[in-house]
Amino acid sequence: MQKEIIMKSFKSIMFIILSLTVIAPLSAQADLIQPILPNSLALKWFNAANLPKGAQLTILTGNPQKKEFYVARLKLPANFNIPSHSHVTDEYNTVISGTYYLGIGKNIDKNHSIALPSGSFIKFPAGTIHYGFTKEETIIEISGIGPWRTIPKKLV
Repeated sequence: MQKEIIMKSFKSIMFIILSLTVIAPLSAQADLIQPILPNSLALKWFNAANLPKGAQLTILTGNPQKKEFYVARLKLPANFNIPSHSHVTDEYNTVISGTYYLGIGKNIDKNHSIALPSGSFIKFPAGTIHYGFTKEETIIEISGIGPWRTIPKKLV
């Protein structure tokens, strides 16, 4: 009986020690996890010099100008056109809200475009010439490995 009590006490102590060794590092890392909610004040939208007038950008993580992973969001107003262009690196897009219409090629042709509703994903391999437009305000999440650089149609 006494042996059982000692074993239960030992197991309880071991459980507490193991719990602390797992929980302590997790709680220390909890400060590193900082979610960004859709209407968060952490979303600081700005007009980027390399974007057509009216488009706004916010950076979620990383630096698109450096050789590192980045995630940014692009807010496009209704009835907005993104001229034909390409990128020097692969670009990954997810439509967060609205519908993004895109096409491949050097000239915008709204009759030959693909409608990407909210939740859609597409990968643009480096050098792919494409264009886009909106009919309503649309937010697109862009990610990739920088540096993120757009090559306008006149240069492709």
